[in-house]
Amino acid sequence: MKFQKYQITLNREQAQTISKALDFHSRIIGGQFQEIIDLFWDAKPENVKEAEKILTRLKYLLTGMGEDGNLGIGNISENGRNAYDLHQVIRHRLALDKPESRHEFSVDFRSPSQYGTQPFAQIEGLE
Repeated sequence: MKFQKYQITLNREQAQTISKALDFHSRIIGGQFQEIIDLFWDAKPENVKEAEKILTRLKYLLTGMGEDGNLGIGNISENGRNAYDLHQVIRHRLALDKPESRHEFSVDFRSPSQYGTQPFAQIEGLE
């Protein structure tokens, strides 16, 4: 099968949303279920505590890992590693286009490191 290429034009906010979604996806696949709780920062503390118990049990059932365990990026599924690579490419471009928003030693400024099997996506700023 021939590798099909696609082009998407996004604004900065849309690129940030995609980057965050890809990061979230790869973290959940890696067992970082706390990321789910972090989305609901305004939930009642008693509900958060109950949700954490449920997520800890779910994590154990799905991965066999305890509360603080995670697989690490090199040990997650190919799908998760490819998502993380795409996140890195977008994150890096966003940092280069708005350097004052992050410290120069931030992970955002590092060139992406390949973990997945897909070639790196290409992203260029248009304006």
